[in-house]
Parts: sequence; structure tokens; C-alpha cells
Amino acid sequence: MMVTGLIALPLLAALLSLLPRQHPLWAWMQALLLVALNLLTLMLWHQVGAQGDALIEVLLGATTRWQLQADGAAMTLALLTCWVGTATLVHTGLAHGGLRRSPGAPDAFWPLAWLLLAVLNLVWLGADLLTLYIGVEVLGLVAVAMMTLSGKPEALAAALRYLFATLLGSMAYLVGAGLLFAEYGTLSLPALAEVASANAATGTGFALMLAGLALKAAVFPLHGWLPAAHANALLPVSVLHSALVVKASVFVMMRHWLTLAPPFADSALPLLMASLGTVAILWGSVLALRQTRLKLLVAWSTVAQTGYLLLAFPLLLADDPLLRQLAYQGLIYQMLAHGLAKAALFMVAGHLITATGSDRISQLTGTGRHLPLTLLTLGLAGISLMGMPPSAGFAAKWLMASSALGSGAILWMVVLIAGGLLSAAYILKLLREAFREGPERDVFEHPPRLQKMSAFLLSLLTLLLGLSTLPVLSLLIGGAA
Repeated sequence: MMVTGLIALPLLAALLSLLPRQHPLWAWMQALLLVALNLLTLMLWHQVGAQGDALIEVLLGATTRWQLQADGAAMTLALLTCWVGTATLVHTGLAHGGLRRSPGAPDAFWPLAWLLLAVLNLVWLGADLLTLYIGVEVLGLVAVAMMTLSGKPEALAAALRYLFATLLGSMAYLVGAGLLFAEYGTLSLPALAEVASANAATGTGFALMLAGLALKAAVFPLHGWLPAAHANALLPVSVLHSALVVKASVFVMMRHWLTLAPPFADSALPLLMASLGTVAILWGSVLALRQTRLKLLVAWSTVAQTGYLLLAFPLLLADDPLLRQLAYQGLIYQMLAHGLAKAALFMVAGHLITATGSDRISQLTGTGRHLPLTLLTLGLAGISLMGMPPSAGFAAKWLMASSALGSGAILWMVVLIAGGLLSAAYILKLLREAFREGPERDVFEHPPRLQKMSAFLLSLLTLLLGLSTLPVLSLLIGGAA
């Protein structure tokens, strides 16, 4: 199984992206690399579905080795990375009449974007603490570098805050991993799952790693760096970060939770995670609803939507294996649904800012008549964020709600419903303003057609994955057993 190709191919693309962009073959090379990545990811996704999970060891020397776990969750998120990465690179480059002539993408964007995709796949596949530490550390540094590409003072200040947050989170994670290694003599997650017990060393190490990853993922109340970072970064950077980078840390939290949390199932930790998720959903949604700037609204929505992921964590420790399975499937499906919808939503925000020349929501008046495809994309992405049928967001929340109902956690069901209503409020706020007629100007600058199609296809995927859930859910069977 050539899962290492998911890491090697984007790394090769990052190196080739350093070649002069004026070369006539540069654009074709980027397009071919994107096609190759899509074919490889789909092939491996199908292979895991046909042959089952695989634990692979990659030797890096006489004593150093990486463990890679090619399971349904890893391959589903690799597919999300491929789709969002492809749409973002096409949106950033080809939509401007050729990858090499994109005015909105500095030269450094292309190698950094490809490097980001490579490191994300390393994180999805990682099965030992060393691999995951390297993955989240490099991922944070690449994300910081990408946030500085706009060159704006506000972006540089936001990038510095994010750099501080990611380095502090990495330090906490490294200390926690060291405690676990000192206690058990292994960094392998499958091995730790067999020997971990509820002692002081395990509890302290686990807590430090969770706190470090929560800081990187902007989990409430450690989310302070995220809104400014998203609002001031270049549009494609905001797309990749909100749709993919934030989820990487939550995914690593989930891997550790399934390994180390069972001995602490009777502690206050599960309730704490669900409580943080509840506050994140409600607080983030209310702050999104109060925003007057478009990108800030979408950024606060990310804080809120991350809370849904935390709600699933205590359900992963349910006594009934079926309820654990439902929570696991709901968690991964929510990552998939939110990644696609949020990428489309940030692209729509960019289109509306281009059309109106302003980031102010109040300036959207009249855009509904002139940008129907853009507003349709906003509506489809919004349906998934609200959790309305027949979207992928609905499927994810239905799975989590079913697990919560079976576990007797009625409060979490109420939170899911309340979060959906608040999401509807801020999405409808945008649609209402866009379709409102007024005395404002009636001429708008239209984004390139390929840009609008890139965003639309991502939002359409949220609908298709809601109508056809079986292929993905069948791949996620047994992940929480």
C-alpha cells in the first residue's frame, strides 16, 4: 500500500513549485500534480475500503521509524485534504487565466501550500507520538508562514500571536509525550492503548497533550488568536487554515482520546470536554451573529463549529459499542462536512468582497441579483453548517444526536439543535442582506467564473455526501471499538 505517496507527492510538488513561474510548462505541471494527487488519494481510499485498515512502519534509519495508520478516518480526511487543496489551488491560480499569472498569490504561496498538504497527510496517517509531534509542529510553522504572505501589519501581528500559540502548544505536547514515554517506554499509540492505566503520569501527560492541541485548534477558551488570523490572511490561506489546519489538531486529540481516555472514563474529563464544546458552539455562534465584517463572521463560525467536534468526545467513551461507533462516525463526518462547507464559505466571502470592494456585511445589498451562483453556494454551504437535511452536516449531527440520545445525554442534543438555529441565524443574516434591495450602487465586479465554480463544487459536495453517506460511513466502522 503506497500510502507514503500521499506525503511524497505533495513534497515533490512543493519542490517543483520553486521553479520559475514564468516557464510555459509551470502551469501544466501544477495541474498534472493535482490530477495525480486526486487519483492516488481515491485509489488508496478505495483500497482501504476493500482491504481494511493497515499499520505501516517506515524506517528512517537503523533505530528510527515512523508508524503510519491507514484506516478509514485517515483516508477520509486525506480525501478532504485533496478536494479542498485542489479547489483552493485552482481557485487561486487557474481562475486568473493561468496558474503562473495569479495576481493574488505570491510566489511563496505555492510551495507552502503543497508542503501544507503533505504535512496534513502525515498527521492523518500518524500512529505514534513522534510522528504526530513532528506533524503538528511543522504544520503550525507552515501555517504561520502562510499567514504572513499578505504583508499587512495586521496579518503579521496575527501571525506572531499564532506562532506563540502553536509553539506553546507544541511545548506542552512534547512534555506530555515525554512523560508517557518515561512511564511506558513506547511512543506507539496502539501499544499505549494496551498498557495505559489511570495513574498520575498518564493523567498529567494526557492532560498536557490535550491542552497543547486545544491551543493549536483554537478550542474555547484558547481561541483568541484565530479570528484575527483568519480575517487578515490572504483568502486561500484562510480557506486552507479554517477547513483543514484547525481540524488536524482536533483529529490528533481524537487519536489520543481513543488511546488514553478510557481509563479516565469515570473522571470529570469527559464532562469538561463536552462543556467546552457547548460554550464554544453558543459563544462562537453569538459572536458570529454580532459581526459586521464578513471574514470575521466566517472566522467566529469556525470557533463555533469546532465545538461540535468536542461534543462527540465523551460519547466516544459510551459503554455500548454501537453508541461509540455512532459518535466516531459523526465526529469524522462532521470534520468532512465542515471542511467542505467552510472552504466554500470563505471562497464566497472572497467573491463578495471582490464584488463590493468592501468587507462590510452592510455592503452586500443587491448582490443577490448579480451573483446568483455565489449566493447559491452560500446557501448550500450554510445548509450544511446549520445541519439541515439532506446535507453532510445533517448526517454528521444526526449520528452524534443518535449517540447522545442512546447515552442519555439529552443536554447535548439540545446544544446540537441550539447550535443549528444560531448557525441559521448568521447565515440568513448574510442572505437577507444580499437579497435586500436598496439605493446602493447597482454595479459589481464579478469574480472569474472558475473561481465561482470551485466554491460551488465544494458546496455541492456537502449535498452529495449528505445524500450518499454509505461509502464513507462503511469505511469508518470499527474505528472506536
